[in-house]
Amino acid sequence: ILWGSQASVNIARSENEDLLKLAAESGCRFLFVGFESIDQSSIDEIGKKVNKPEVYLEAVKLFHKYGITVLGAFVFGFDSEDNNIFERTVDFTKRIRLDLAQFTVLTPLPGTPLMAKLKEEGRIVEENWSRYDFGTAVFEPQRMSTEELVKGKEWAWREFYSWSSILRRIPPLTDWKRFILYGISNMAYRIHWSEPRETGHNELEPPSI
Repeated sequence: ILWGSQASVNIARSENEDLLKLAAESGCRFLFVGFESIDQSSIDEIGKKVNKPEVYLEAVKLFHKYGITVLGAFVFGFDSEDNNIFERTVDFTKRIRLDLAQFTVLTPLPGTPLMAKLKEEGRIVEENWSRYDFGTAVFEPQRMSTEELVKGKEWAWREFYSWSSILRRIPPLTDWKRFILYGISNMAYRIHWSEPRETGHNELEPPSI
């Protein structure tokens, strides 16, 4: 039986390697990991103390050691971020040879401290709950515009799943199970993000300051 799950990056710490090995031996071939951001200041904003960007590279190496495909999730729109975050994040994901990536927009959900903070600061720009889809900018970012945030996020998707990126991150043929899953998944995401979006992301250039 092959299976996949969601996990904390902590499972790839050296002291947890035996657990990761057992997971792989039991059939684990895929893990969704919320890396959130490559910047510690952004992670500090959400209080996710277990995440340390400086260990992400070694964590991905350990996942790959046991033949586990990793989908890393990243969020854009934190107050400490400007519009160079998109290019820096994609460069980082390529460098650590992440198998798959998901890029979303920071979204303040009802009843959360983030929603309360943004409302108090008068930064909520969208009251239609159907737009709270993790892809739409429903608040005014501190160091970029809402348009820059959405277009930057969509640029990140397209750049990560570009041919050059897919070929750069490709697993070795000796790890054939991960190689097959990698190929199928990357092609599916590439096909999806090759379709034009409402924001016109097909014309996007790398965001710059």
